[in-house]
Amino acid sequence: TPGPAPATPSTPAPCISVVIPARNAARWLHQQLAALAAQDVPVPWEVVVADNGSCDATRQVAASWGDRLPVRVVDASTTAGINHARNRGAAEARGELLLFCDADDVVQPGWVAAYWHARGEWDMAGGPVDTASLNTPHQRTLHLGEPGAGLNSFGWLATFMGCNFAVHRVVHTTIGGFDESFRGGGDDIDFAFRGQLAGFRLGYVPDAEVAYRLRDTLRAAVRQHY
Repeated sequence: TPGPAPATPSTPAPCISVVIPARNAARWLHQQLAALAAQDVPVPWEVVVADNGSCDATRQVAASWGDRLPVRVVDASTTAGINHARNRGAAEARGELLLFCDADDVVQPGWVAAYWHARGEWDMAGGPVDTASLNTPHQRTLHLGEPGAGLNSFGWLATFMGCNFAVHRVVHTTIGGFDESFRGGGDDIDFAFRGQLAGFRLGYVPDAEVAYRLRDTLRAAVRQHY
C-alpha cells in the first residue's frame, strides 16, 4: 500500500491533516468543505477525504474544491465502515496533528486553529458539538439527550464524540488506530479508552466546535443515537 505522498519543494509538508471519512456524502460535503476553506490556519495543512466506496458524486465534490482548499481524495473502499475510512485517511495523511470531522457536519470558525494552538496540552482531545444550528426543533426533539459541551463519560473514563476530535499521530499509531470491527457505534469511546489506558492525555478544546447534523425521522434518529 503506498504511503503518504511526499511534499514537493514548492509545497511545504503539512503540519495538520484534517481527515474526513465519507460515503455517499455528496449532498452535504460542499458545506463542510466551504467551512474548512474559510478557516484561518497558521501553518501548512491539508484536508484528506477518505472515500469509503461512494456511488454518488462524493469524489467529484471533494475534487471541485481543489482550487480553494488543500484537499485530496484517497481510496478507502476496500472495507465498508467509517473506521476503515478513518484509518486509511490517517495512513495517507502527512501531518503530525490529525483532526477528524464528518462529511455531513460543519466545523465552526477557528476550529483548526483552536486545536493547533492547544496541541501541547494533550495527546488527544475533543471539542463541543452544536446540535442547534443545523437542525429544526423537530429534529432536536427526536434527539433529546445528545451531548453538547464537555467530554462524555460513562462512569469510568472520559471520551469525545467521533465527529469532532484531534490526536497526535503517535497516539493513532501506538494504539493501532480505530478498531474496524466496530460497525454500529462506540468506536470513538473505544479509541478514547484505549488511548488513555496506553498513558495518553485526554483534553478538551472549548473553541473547537462542530455543528452536528441530526437525522429527521424517528427511525433514522434512533439509529443515529444507538
